[in-house]
Amino acid sequence: MEPATLAKLLHIAAVIVFITGLIGRSIVLSHAARATNLSVTSAFLEMSSIFERMVVQGYIAVLVLGLATAWLQSQPVLGALQGSAVNWILVSLVLFVSINVLVPTIFIPSGKKFAAALAAAIAVGAPTPELRERFADRGVRVGHIYEFVVVAVVLVLMVLKPF
Repeated sequence: MEPATLAKLLHIAAVIVFITGLIGRSIVLSHAARATNLSVTSAFLEMSSIFERMVVQGYIAVLVLGLATAWLQSQPVLGALQGSAVNWILVSLVLFVSINVLVPTIFIPSGKKFAAALAAAIAVGAPTPELRERFADRGVRVGHIYEFVVVAVVLVLMVLKPF
C-alpha cells in the first residue's frame, strides 16, 4: 500500500473515532444531566470521559493525518496562498482549527465551574440546582453545536471537494 493511501485510510479512521467521540459524549452527557441520582450522574460522567478522550485524541489524529495525507498526495494545503485553485483543504483546515478557540474561551472555564458544582453535589450527596445549571450551560451547548456544524461542513468539503 502506498504511503498516501495508508495516510488517507488512517485519516478516515481518525475521523470516525473523532465523530464517535462527539456523538457519544453528547448522548452520555444528556443522560447525566437528566439523572436524578448522583451515583448515576457520576457513572455517566465517568463514561463521558472516555468519549472526551476520543474527541481530543481523534481531533489531533484527524489534523495530523489530514495534513500528512495532503502532503503525501502533493495537495496544496494553503490553496490560493500557494497559487492553487484547490482551496477546500485550506477552508477545511481553518474551520477545523477554529474548534480550538472553544477550549480556552468556553470549555475550560465552564469545566472548572462544573467541577466545583459537582464537588458541592457530592458533598451534599445529591444533584444540586447548581449542578443542573452547569449541565444546562448555554455556552457549552453552543460550543458543542459549533463542533458538530464544523465537522459536518468539513466532511462535505472533503467528499465533494467543491473548490
